[in-house]
Amino acid sequence: NIEFKLKFVEKLFESSVAGWPEEQKIAMRFQIDSGDSISPVARAFPGGSYRIIFPVKMVFELENIIFGKNVQNHEHGSRKTRIVLIALILCLYHELLHCLRGHLDEDLSSRKSEETDADFMAGGALWGCINNQSSLLAQYGFGDVQQTAYEMGYASTVLCVLFQKYHSEDDGYHLPHQRLLTLKAGY
Repeated sequence: NIEFKLKFVEKLFESSVAGWPEEQKIAMRFQIDSGDSISPVARAFPGGSYRIIFPVKMVFELENIIFGKNVQNHEHGSRKTRIVLIALILCLYHELLHCLRGHLDEDLSSRKSEETDADFMAGGALWGCINNQSSLLAQYGFGDVQQTAYEMGYASTVLCVLFQKYHSEDDGYHLPHQRLLTLKAGY
């Protein structure tokens, strides 16, 4: 279950950067993290290269929240599977947008506004994904913008629950209600 979801995110990453200029496309990489991290992250490296790092543990935790004890028994095109995939899409686009919008400068004074910006833009990018990646998404039962909006509400709520579990509210930007509304507003 986890492997196919991570492969889905990697395929979406590759198709999202496919139309970029070659120099930018080469600078952007996707990586799986099998450690204890729960949050995806974007990293900048010397020479202008970037890496989006996606944790296996996050997918495991999302599945536990959504499927509970039935995590082994689900279909690729089910509503619950799409909710996990939408949560992963939002995370992928959130991190990708940090790179694209120059948020990786480690300026802590602007961190909350950068997180809000990335959340809003990730919601908008999901809308664009539904409209522009239909061949990739159709095999997972994705429908139109309205159906995805409904499922996106669940997915963003689950993300907020997950991050609330692992991040305290006083760490600056993991304010679940604000993030939920910002993701939805972007969509």
